[in-house]
Amino acid sequence: MDKTLPGGELEYAVLVALWDLGSATARVVHARTGQPQGLVYTTIAKVLDRLHAKRLVHRELDGKAFVYRAAVNRDRLDRDRQSLEVLLGDDPRPAVAGIVDAMASIDPGLLDELARVIEVYRERITTGSTTKTVTTAMTSPSTAAQPKLRRAPDCANTSDR
Repeated sequence: MDKTLPGGELEYAVLVALWDLGSATARVVHARTGQPQGLVYTTIAKVLDRLHAKRLVHRELDGKAFVYRAAVNRDRLDRDRQSLEVLLGDDPRPAVAGIVDAMASIDPGLLDELARVIEVYRERITTGSTTKTVTTAMTSPSTAAQPKLRRAPDCANTSDR
């Protein structure tokens, strides 16, 4: 099973085009990557928006069009993809379940944080929003993850009572 990250074959192909070109508009990326596959321009534009929301590409407005460039190093991304392929194997579900189980055994409140991260990630991907970051969601304190500590009464010392 051929897995590619981020997001799939098309997102990776768009990143490859940007790595090869240095920087390009959506029209140029479409001509290089979309047209040969029979894809419409808006498909490539949406992929670029998703990659921008994931912070995998930078964009700058040049006149009326955005110019995109890769925000990630190709060698680093390829190493990360290979590591994930080894970790996840043919079916990622057992590995994901194992990670979630480990998180729950360490601190059940981490599951609430994971749920927040997933919610923020889905919102960013769906809306193309870049206002929230996944790292902010994961580092935000969770009330469930911070147990309230109370001092046990000191039975030997009655002067505190």
